[in-house]
Amino acid sequence: MYYSQTKLRYDISYLNFSNGSHWARISRILIAPLIIVFSLTSCTPQVDVRGYISDTEQLNTIVEGTHMREDVWQLLGSPTSESAFDGRTWYYMSRRTQGKVFEDDKVIEQDVIAIVFDDRWIVKEIHHYGIDDGRIVNLVTRETPTRGNELGLIEQFFGNIGRFNAPTGAAGD
Repeated sequence: MYYSQTKLRYDISYLNFSNGSHWARISRILIAPLIIVFSLTSCTPQVDVRGYISDTEQLNTIVEGTHMREDVWQLLGSPTSESAFDGRTWYYMSRRTQGKVFEDDKVIEQDVIAIVFDDRWIVKEIHHYGIDDGRIVNLVTRETPTRGNELGLIEQFFGNIGRFNAPTGAAGD
């Protein structure tokens, strides 16, 4: 009987939380796999899909010269964008990008479907543009100069002193 009681005490002795080596052993067992999992997931590329996901079957049902604007809206939904001036061209756009955690996203796939309507809102043309049809647009970062004085910070700050008028009909007048 004495042996089994000591054996039982020995087996439960690892639950003594005052022993620091036990927690160090548990932390090594738990932290090492977590570090490996996090490092592997940070290296996997993140794929992001945005915009309209085209269904080729529904797109092929639209016939030029027969379908109207309402038919297109029912089949494809509301457009991503419309032409700026007359609104007679509807654009359905989608873009798929891929990137890693500390890298910029790279465009893998880009689709633009342009549906042009005539004056009676009947489908006139359907265009499909891919990533090869796109163009890179360089934005101009210059500023347009304005005529007049260019005031510095101190001139702006001290130039307003004394310019404020007291409100008329204020209390105490």
